[in-house]
Amino acid sequence: MLGAALQLSAACALVAHALFQLRRLTRIQAALASAEEEARFAMDERRAERAGRVKAEREPLLVPAARARLTLRPEMSGAYFEGLQEYSHCWVLYVFHENTDLQRLWQEEPYAGVPAKIRVPRLDGGKMGVYATRSPHRPCPIGLSVAQVLAVEGHTLVLGGADIVDGSPVLDIKPYVPFCDSVPAAAAPPWVAMRAEDEPLSIGSLRISPAAEAELRTAWWRRGQRSLFGGFDDFRLLIEEVLSRDIRSVTQRIKVPQRAQQGGPAALHSSGGGGGAAPQRQAQAGQEEQQQAGDSQGEGYWKVVLDGVEISYDVEECSRDVLVRTARAVPTD
Repeated sequence: MLGAALQLSAACALVAHALFQLRRLTRIQAALASAEEEARFAMDERRAERAGRVKAEREPLLVPAARARLTLRPEMSGAYFEGLQEYSHCWVLYVFHENTDLQRLWQEEPYAGVPAKIRVPRLDGGKMGVYATRSPHRPCPIGLSVAQVLAVEGHTLVLGGADIVDGSPVLDIKPYVPFCDSVPAAAAPPWVAMRAEDEPLSIGSLRISPAAEAELRTAWWRRGQRSLFGGFDDFRLLIEEVLSRDIRSVTQRIKVPQRAQQGGPAALHSSGGGGGAAPQRQAQAGQEEQQQAGDSQGEGYWKVVLDGVEISYDVEECSRDVLVRTARAVPTD
């Protein structure tokens, strides 16, 4: 046990070195890069509590349309990539640099503030030990993702299906070797199946109005050469795949609609809980409060940033339909 603890401490030291001494290959540019989802709360304290939270896609290859571009540091030769294009997939080792627990790891007692259990979205908030999940909130914040090798272009590696946050420091790349990386007899609990029974993250349908479609097209066009996609149809497919499941956190998905029943700010179109006219009036009051807080131009309650385009949307809590409301290109430095 002592040996394992020492190894873990050494790994954290390696991550710290990679982060602060810049001993990394590159920072990755990804479409899900800033797949940022943040609730728009009317209460300032709630907004501060959620500020800075970033959500990437759930698992590698669940969104095949996702694109990422990894360019080596200037002093590194493109020869490092030679031969990688002969593989269909590769592993990417990186740092969860947007981990909100990251600063705690450099304290004298680094594990004191890192929870041993986390709330699992597909268990509707049921808790599991961190090492039984893929959560980025870990004692040693290292991520490992498999991605499709689409192209090698000089110093740049183009990947498909990567679930990595934009700007993540990349530590290493390794080829995916089927005979030793795939375990045919491997088993896992039912809740991590491709489609779990009574899937809590399922949605009804994705609806994009003609006005929202036009805004999406305009915002993507303004991205120009900064986009990771060659055409709008490819970008639209990314949106469809990302929003094909409920990407909200457990708190956003369960607790926010409950606030509507209590008269607080919440997701639009909450059912009111079947408690008669009073809860419905309270839910309506919460929706009006939300609109007064900044929804005057028809923005959705939830937001996600894909390929540099901020998309706002609502979730109808009864039908579970996702309604895309607005889109705008995110300003760049």
